Amino acid sequence: MQYSTWKSEELVFENESLESVLKKLERWYGVDIAWKGAESDRHYTFKVKTESLREILELINVITPIQYTIAGKSVAIVSKKR
Repeated sequence: MQYSTWKSEELVFENESLESVLKKLERWYGVDIAWKGAESDRHYTFKVKTESLREILELINVITPIQYTIAGKSVAIVSKKR
């Protein structure tokens, strides 16, 4: 379940898959995200309010090791092996 509360300008994720999170972050930040990696069985619950895309990717990296590059409106994410 995901919803956004436009009054408070936040995006809320509740038990979302990584694929779902990335698709919604694309729309929220107006970027194109290319994902290369194994499917993650992890689910995410968090809110985005004023955090930058870089901050969100760093938080995701804590749970699911990723490497990312941001070039303008293009974001490339690759899963890292532990």
